[in-house]
Amino acid sequence: MNRTRRAYSSLPKYNFGVHFLTAVTYRRIPYFRVSAWARIFCQNLEQARREMGFHVLAFVLMPDHVHLLVWWDPEEHPQLTISRIAWAVKGRTARQMVQCWKLWNRNKGVGDGNAVPHPEASHPGVPHSEKPRPG
Repeated sequence: MNRTRRAYSSLPKYNFGVHFLTAVTYRRIPYFRVSAWARIFCQNLEQARREMGFHVLAFVLMPDHVHLLVWWDPEEHPQLTISRIAWAVKGRTARQMVQCWKLWNRNKGVGDGNAVPHPEASHPGVPHSEKPRPG
């Protein structure tokens, strides 16, 4: 077992500052199948990128998750972490999606508009047959 540790510890270490992040939606519900919500995510990613100073090298937005490849200069942004990026993008996106649901429910006359999305509920802009279902 010692030999294995030495072999791994002798591998060269590279610090490119590139970070890979995968985030999954709540209960893997395919919220991003709704184009308006996918757009909300993309807008918040762009806003966070401009405000925080990181670069998006690549990203893939799937119906129930997202993959991000980001980079930033640690000398320019020493306080920036992958956790802060995730918190900013996910938090903003979730808040706006909930606001969207509240507005949609209010316009549809559903209660006081404060309902949160349920996996079996119809989604704005998506025909009933295409509504997101838990994965």
